[in-house]
Amino acid sequence: LAVHPEVYGYVRTTDKAQDVFGQACAENTAVVLLNRSQEEVVVECDLSRWCRGMMFDVLQDEREVALGDGRVKLTLKPLEGKLLMTRVARTQNACGILLHPVSLPSEHGMGGLGEEARRFVDFLAAAGQTHWQLLPLNPAGCGNSPYQSVSAFACEPLFIDIETLIRDGLLQKAEVAAARRAKGMEALPAGRVDYAQVRAYKEQLLRAAFKRFGAGKRDKDVGKFVAKNSYWLPDFALYRALAGHFGEEAWQRWPEEIACREPGAVAYYTGLLVREINYQIFLQYLFSRQWQALRQYAADKGVRLIGDLPMFVALHSADAWVHRRLFKLDDRGNPRRVAGVPPDYFSPTGQLWGNPVYCWREMAKDNFRWWRKRLGRVLALADVVRIDHFRGFDGCWEVPAEAVTAE
Repeated sequence: LAVHPEVYGYVRTTDKAQDVFGQACAENTAVVLLNRSQEEVVVECDLSRWCRGMMFDVLQDEREVALGDGRVKLTLKPLEGKLLMTRVARTQNACGILLHPVSLPSEHGMGGLGEEARRFVDFLAAAGQTHWQLLPLNPAGCGNSPYQSVSAFACEPLFIDIETLIRDGLLQKAEVAAARRAKGMEALPAGRVDYAQVRAYKEQLLRAAFKRFGAGKRDKDVGKFVAKNSYWLPDFALYRALAGHFGEEAWQRWPEEIACREPGAVAYYTGLLVREINYQIFLQYLFSRQWQALRQYAADKGVRLIGDLPMFVALHSADAWVHRRLFKLDDRGNPRRVAGVPPDYFSPTGQLWGNPVYCWREMAKDNFRWWRKRLGRVLALADVVRIDHFRGFDGCWEVPAEAVTAE
């Protein structure tokens, strides 16, 4: 667009939702003007070939610029630029509430994916809220924290709703009542979660549901679920079965042949622990079925779900065991470097998180497949994703594994 010897001019328009380069884009016309001189310049632009009526000065609080028949006179200050557009995509303000499902009130010791979650969605919708932000849905690990999970892909089975299992015919009211008495659920404090007690209670009921489901017999829906999640689910289920078999999740202390995932050992333990493997798959299948029902309920109410993706994974996790080459680990699987936060105003010695750090060069060899799969997984669970903290993609603080502070 030639308007003045000292002014660069450029027009970008669209035709049938494509720009001049054939790229898909929203229907719009944009005019860019840049005064390259040290003097104020007045320009007269004939834009009648592309647009008439009204444009908006995007860099000046979307001030209206009347074109009339397509001609306009503009004043450009020294080195000033202007961006005029026929349509301005105004972002709709939105608000929501952060609440992890565990905090929802429930007679089963902790919140889950049942009626308590739907009541909260109803509350959000009635209050004009459009988003529900959650912490990571991954199984809680060390310190009952979802940020130290045993898997970057699996979800927390403790969120599975007991009442839904009763309605589905996988549990009976009498056995739920018996489990409540046996595990002392009535004595639990109302204001906080006793993870150990709730875990024992729900574990008893979930194993009863598994037995009634068919002791691992796969129906078509479970088979489809396994196939859809084949990148992570079989390995995760084997990891959980092995952790139970050996009595600990620190895979570095398992027998060397399975700690190193020798093919013969993997095949042997897969056969030995097939029932427990099927149980772990069953739990993930149940969670998925209930979660998708809740997600659809929220969508019907106009509430979007914000997921949470921690930057790092736990050392004692299926991910570190299966994908050792992607982390800075030694030959036995122990970390050589760990993540943390450098010293700052809040902590003179920094924060020693202890998570293993990534070998980005190794990850690049398969075009960051693990990360792409992980992002795909969390985006299949939520409408929007928060990365905690995305700064880690550019750089992170790491210290020797034997360090006692993060200095």
